[in-house]
Amino acid sequence: MMKKIGYVGTYDENHSAGIYRFSLENGILSDGSLFAAIKNAKYLKYYQDKLIAIGDFEDGAGLALLDQDGQLLDQPVYEQKTSCFVDAHDHHIYTANYHEGSVSEIMIHENKLRFVQKVIIEEGAGCHQILFYEDLILVPCLLLDEIRIFDQDLNLEGIIRFPPGFGCRHGVLSHDGKWLYVVGELSDQVAVVDLTQWKTVRFYSLLNSTERPYRQSAAIRLSSDGTLLFVSTRGRNTVTILRADGCDLRIIQTLAVQGDHPRDIYLTDDLLLVANRKSNELVTFKLQDGRVAEEPVSRLNLIEGVAIALKE
Repeated sequence: MMKKIGYVGTYDENHSAGIYRFSLENGILSDGSLFAAIKNAKYLKYYQDKLIAIGDFEDGAGLALLDQDGQLLDQPVYEQKTSCFVDAHDHHIYTANYHEGSVSEIMIHENKLRFVQKVIIEEGAGCHQILFYEDLILVPCLLLDEIRIFDQDLNLEGIIRFPPGFGCRHGVLSHDGKWLYVVGELSDQVAVVDLTQWKTVRFYSLLNSTERPYRQSAAIRLSSDGTLLFVSTRGRNTVTILRADGCDLRIIQTLAVQGDHPRDIYLTDDLLLVANRKSNELVTFKLQDGRVAEEPVSRLNLIEGVAIALKE
């Protein structure tokens, strides 16, 4: 495996100083160092050789655009409370704000960011992700038990509804574009959405029959071949691996993350990276033959890690 450069965003708690950079080679983590002093960098996106970060600033909250040396290129402030998710597509950046129940659009051009608009879905909606699907934008609203569907100008096109208490947080698309797999934070379930009908068709619990809900499932990722789903559950401190075949899911492994509070996970072709927020570490596990090795390959101390991005 060639050497890769990665970044971890952190909460502004427990003496975290901002965004940290690390090196990854053959599963070994090294060179952990402060990349940029951005407060509450809750989510990161590596885009067009730049790093886009959510952040809090002296006069409010917004985005930071950083070059590969961590130098600040632009910093628009457009909200009072920090968003929790950012993604970019075709020179447009979109952020989801859990607290405000809003989605914002920002243009990126020649290393400058220009705020375009904000759409308030509903105060307390719990907007938690931006997910691009064809020419649409899907926004899971955790506290509404809905995914709102928008066009790229943020006009509402439709709604996918979930059972009360499901708590849709994040989703990933199947490689054939027919299915959407959604993790329910409050139900510790994965829902399967039929994208030809915009309806939920199956629900799968991440827990065994004797467990009470932890109400803390977080990140969901799909393997590069589209056959495996990985879902982290904080409190339980596990990553659940499910075999995915269309709308049929089957749990094949439950991995103990060897730490506390797996807020984010990230996949390479042969590694699972886990950001254990409360034990202040980034951990790598080996992927092989559809399984994850139970013992970590490497650990790196990183305070309050909540978001992982790798240089593309």
